[in-house]
Amino acid sequence: MMRNRSFPVILSVVGLLTLGLVPAYAQLIGSVSDVVENIGDSGKVDWTNGIVMAVGIGAPPADAVNAAQARAMAKRAAVVVAQRNLLET
Repeated sequence: MMRNRSFPVILSVVGLLTLGLVPAYAQLIGSVSDVVENIGDSGKVDWTNGIVMAVGIGAPPADAVNAAQARAMAKRAAVVVAQRNLLET
């Protein structure tokens, strides 16, 4: 007898909790999806994933010993330019 009375009460509580939590969950999903901010022409901040992206261009020096050194120096120059672009914005 007691079991028959408590079942509708428990079912009602579970139903009310579900109805109360679904809108909160939907709001959370909608607000977190697209939080990427463009910074100037050469950078982005992705606040959702905690990532900062920047673009830099580096030219190989004329006095490099070989092609591998020129490539490495150009890559390092591009990284420095990207870091400078982040600091300037």
